[in-house]
Amino acid sequence: MTVLLLFWQAFGFPFSWPKGQKGPEVQWIGAALQIINSGPKGRGVLVSVPEDKTTDLGTATAEFRRRNVAGRRALRKYAGQMSFVAGLVPHLRPFLSGIWATLKQDASSAGPVAPGRMRAGAEHVVWTRQIEHSLAWIAAFLAGTAGAPLVREMYLRDTKYPSPFSVAMDASPWGIGGVILEGTRPIARFAGAVQQDDVDRFGVVVGDHRFQGIMEGIGLLVAVRLSARTCSWGSGAVASLTVKSDSKAALGSALNLASPQSAMNAIGRELAFDQATGDYQVRLYEHVWGVANKLPYFLSRLAAPGGEGRPLPTLLSGLPELDVPKRDDAWWRTWCHPT
Repeated sequence: MTVLLLFWQAFGFPFSWPKGQKGPEVQWIGAALQIINSGPKGRGVLVSVPEDKTTDLGTATAEFRRRNVAGRRALRKYAGQMSFVAGLVPHLRPFLSGIWATLKQDASSAGPVAPGRMRAGAEHVVWTRQIEHSLAWIAAFLAGTAGAPLVREMYLRDTKYPSPFSVAMDASPWGIGGVILEGTRPIARFAGAVQQDDVDRFGVVVGDHRFQGIMEGIGLLVAVRLSARTCSWGSGAVASLTVKSDSKAALGSALNLASPQSAMNAIGRELAFDQATGDYQVRLYEHVWGVANKLPYFLSRLAAPGGEGRPLPTLLSGLPELDVPKRDDAWWRTWCHPT
């Protein structure tokens, strides 16, 4: 019963007891539910997509990829079906954004494509290459070759024994910075300047406030990846942490794992994929006011003009400093097609 309530809390859907099923594994509205009673992670629930559904969706995905254009009506139906799956397995959600963004584009005022001709932006079709990145990743997830199964796991111990670790981060037009905490005690810090990859990949202009939102998203991703090395806390457990930031935009994108902006969607894909592969789990995204984010604010501006010579605040002095990784093609795990 306790595990059943865990599932109900996660999805918020009512149960119909007269139609109930009995056993360690049941089918529920297009999903397969499996009760885990023992193992390194303890008791929990495993939610997966039934094999027949993945087969049908895999066939539809392959059919779209085989053609140069996709019909809008068929694509919209397909996107709706995949969104249902993403409701069960949230890490799929940001990989659908490219399809929904394409469908939202205005149709051509020139009308339907004439027989024997093809025109981009026609009323009833879209170019398949516009959605190829999304289709490639969806195909890999459905086939089980993406490195992350279409499975959602929830365990009781994560609700009973929350991790004590959190990371507070901030960004500026010149760089990123953050502090890892155990309870209220800082245990490590990091700081890094805008990298050439940020400029080449997203068009970031160093010192330009218009790109601070992108840097805040990048900073959040750097923060959780660095924290994951420090914050695993038990046998069989992945790193579990809270993320604190004064950027509502970055937190909102991370929380929803999707965004209409291509840069924030790319970051959402990375966060989703990391968590799907078990690198870490973010249990809470918490917004803090700028005045309460003083240490990350200071660290994020060390790369600003005149920032290098500033003395560290007392709370940062003596803390281990983590190396910020180079954000190259290998660091962006979902930027290209799955291999």
